[in-house]
Amino acid sequence: MELEQRIRARAHEIWVAEGRPPGQQERHWQMAREAIAQEDTLKSTVLPADANKDVVEDAVIENAVAALDNESKAGAVKRKAGRGGRR
Repeated sequence: MELEQRIRARAHEIWVAEGRPPGQQERHWQMAREAIAQEDTLKSTVLPADANKDVVEDAVIENAVAALDNESKAGAVKRKAGRGGRR
């Protein structure tokens, strides 16, 4: 649907929701324009659900690898300390 048609439809919805008051066309049009602009901005910044899932899975894997690496390093330090720092 064309932008102007979307704004017109939204302004009509607002007008009806407010009880069809006379003389409020400009205000309803502006409210509709702002609402449509916000919706369009959100749509362009939100990733699809599948993309979000991949990003989260990648982050979980990276955190798990980092945690295992840290545990491994901590274990090596403890073993070295337990031998008095000798190899």
